[in-house]
Amino acid sequence: ASPNGQRITVASSPAPQRRGLFFEIGASPEWEQHALTVFDNPYIKDPAGALADLRAATGWTETSPSYMREGLGLEVDDATLNVYEIGEHNLVDGFDWDSQWTTVIAVDFGSNDQSAICVTGWRPHDPALYALYCEGWSKLDIKDVAQQLVPLAQRWKPQGIFADHGGGGAQHADYLRKRHHLLIKPVSKKPNYKKNAIEAFNADARRGLYFALRGSPMVEQMQALQWDATARAKGEWDEHPSMPNDLADTCLYGSMHAQHFRAEKAPDKAPPMGSDEYWKKWAADGLK
Repeated sequence: ASPNGQRITVASSPAPQRRGLFFEIGASPEWEQHALTVFDNPYIKDPAGALADLRAATGWTETSPSYMREGLGLEVDDATLNVYEIGEHNLVDGFDWDSQWTTVIAVDFGSNDQSAICVTGWRPHDPALYALYCEGWSKLDIKDVAQQLVPLAQRWKPQGIFADHGGGGAQHADYLRKRHHLLIKPVSKKPNYKKNAIEAFNADARRGLYFALRGSPMVEQMQALQWDATARAKGEWDEHPSMPNDLADTCLYGSMHAQHFRAEKAPDKAPPMGSDEYWKKWAADGLK
């Protein structure tokens, strides 16, 4: 019960990963725990048949982690539907702010969900990409977004600012251009663009070429975001409609327009003058 005596009920199937609010509540001794499955539901006359229909509709087997969670109510880690492959090797505790950063800024204009801004950066002679800044805010109008975006643009002087121009985004971009002289370019959204962009993002993440701040809301959202299991069973690539993706989208937009892949190997440092290495190099260059 809450402090004022009212009872609070939290109900869900187990989460795909053992983290988050529902998992924390389930592990807390301060909450009463109750577990029910389809076999406990008196309104389902044929539980086994209902589960068979679920497996047929989704393509799951009896050992599929998603089936064990959604069908049987078992608590198992399920990475099969993860959208993003952000792991511990992609997480850092801070950045070298004195580096020579080149950046792009991505914006997600929120309507029903929150608005988000991400600054993505890369450095000379470094093929990796860095989420230097990523924040989201609820219930912002376009003037509020401008108050957040303008100082970031002044600080980072990005190569470009990109946003989804759909759903009113074009009008927001026009406002920012006229009022604040910010050119907001549309995100390139060709057919299947998002699936392809996510595959490229994950390829960088797996290779240790993407870094973000450990414990940041952006990282937590990307690690939690799942594909819609029903859509995947049909061969479609749709994110789960009940899971927020605003922060993840801005990071994805930033990676789509970054140019970290152009990084070249740093030139070899010249050996100290007068050293053995110096004279060896001098002799070798003289023989060319």
